[in-house]
Formats: sequence, structure tokens, C-alpha cells
Amino acid sequence: MNKRIREDITSADILISENNSHSSQQEAKKTKLSPFEIFSDDVIYEILNYHRNDFIFMVMNCALVSKQWLNVISERLKFSLVCGSDSKMQGQFLQNIENLKVRIGTIAFELFDCRLFGLMKHLTQLDVSVNLFTFSQAKLIGELAPQLTNLNISHNTIGVYGAKHISKLKHLTILNISGNLIGQQGAKAISNLEYLTELNISNNSIFEEGVKFIGEMKQLRTLDIHNNMIEEKGVEHLTQLEQLTKLDISNNSIGANGVKYLTKMKQLTILDVSYNRIDEKEFYF
Repeated sequence: MNKRIREDITSADILISENNSHSSQQEAKKTKLSPFEIFSDDVIYEILNYHRNDFIFMVMNCALVSKQWLNVISERLKFSLVCGSDSKMQGQFLQNIENLKVRIGTIAFELFDCRLFGLMKHLTQLDVSVNLFTFSQAKLIGELAPQLTNLNISHNTIGVYGAKHISKLKHLTILNISGNLIGQQGAKAISNLEYLTELNISNNSIFEEGVKFIGEMKQLRTLDIHNNMIEEKGVEHLTQLEQLTKLDISNNSIGANGVKYLTKMKQLTILDVSYNRIDEKEFYF
């Protein structure tokens, strides 16, 4: 091997060695923790995720450990929270709430500030049942929480106009709107939710006309329609729901002919027809 070739090989070896050394240094920089970091972000996430249902503990304690912990909470954690008041609902962590239950109730005579929903960008599940909500609160929910997929707004008084605002939540797959005085026109508004697969619309006096609109929701798999003053003609509209597997139509007046319509729904696996008049003697079963 002549001198020139040996020099070229030596130069190449040096260059490769330098490149490998540079790559190792770069890799070390990526994985090396700062002097103030004991754990990696992934380890901190696993620790924090174990306590993610304790919102107060996370915000008042964990977020104060270090800037690293604060960043992990802000960027990666999603919270579930039960709230009895909106007085302390503030700060940057509202955007991390994914599941919220509002439990102010009907005794305190105060309403939750629904404008806060606009700050909860990742909120997908919301339970505001039994909170004296009217169409005004329903309007804010419809406008400020379009990303919701699961909503329980049962046992309030949102009425027809409230139902129309709730129908703007186009991503809903589960809705409990029972006990809200929404009537037939409210049922018509709700029937426009094309992704809804589970619906509780009980205790709303929707009558036969309301059932007609619900019968157009072909994607439904679970339906609770009890106590809605439904008679046998209304039941016929439900036979169009070919994907429905669970049905509660109790506490109505569907009669014997209404039961006959139900027998056509062979796909049903769970059926409640209790407290329904099935003959002239008002026999209940």
C-alpha cells in the first residue's frame, strides 16, 4: 500500500471517529438531565397521572415542585373534577380539565358561571344535572363547549330553547336530557344530533309527535324514553331504530298493540315495558 493511500485511510478513520464522537455528545445532551431534574418527563408523568383525579392536590402542590413538573402538568395531564362552586375555578389549568361534574344543587340558589367552559378547551365529558340550569346556561354550553362528546344536563329546566342550543353540540355521542320540559319541539331539535348513540329523553312529555322525531335517529343503540305520555301509535316509530339494543319505554300507555310493535324489534337485548297499560282492565306488568 503506497503512502498516499495510507494517508487517505488514516484521514477517513479520524473523520469517522470525530463524527461518531460528535453524535454521542449530541445524544448525551438529549438524554442528560439538568442538575435540577431528578426524573425524566415520562417518569414524572407516570407519577402525576396516578393522582390526576385530585385536581386541588395537583395544582396546589405538584405544580409547585419545579418548573419541569409544572410543564409536564400543563402539557400532558388531563383532569377529572367534581366542583361544588365556581369561586376557585380559575387559572391556567382549566384547559386541562377533561371530565367535569358540577354539583351546586338546588338548595344554594346560586348558579355555576358557565362562561368558564370557554376556558376548558379539552373538556369532553360534562355533568351539570340537578343545578337549576335554564336555557341561558344551555345556551352558553352550546356556544362555548362544542367539543363535548358526553353531556348530562338532566333534571334542570332548559325547556325547548335550551334543547335547541344543546343540539349545536354536533360531536355528542351520549346525552342525558331527561326532566327538562323540552316537549315535542325539543325532541325535534335533539334528533339532529347525528352522532348520538345513547339518549335519555325521559320525563319530557314528548308524546307521539316527539317519538316520531326520535325514530329518525337511526344510529341510536340505547334509548330511555320512559314517562313521556306515549301511546301505541308512538311505539311504531321506534321500530325504525334497527341498531337499538337497549330500550326503556316504561311508565307510558303503549297498550297491547304497542307491545306488538316492540316484538318486531328482534335486535333488542334489554327492554323495560313496566307500568304500561296493555288491556282495557289497565293490567300492568
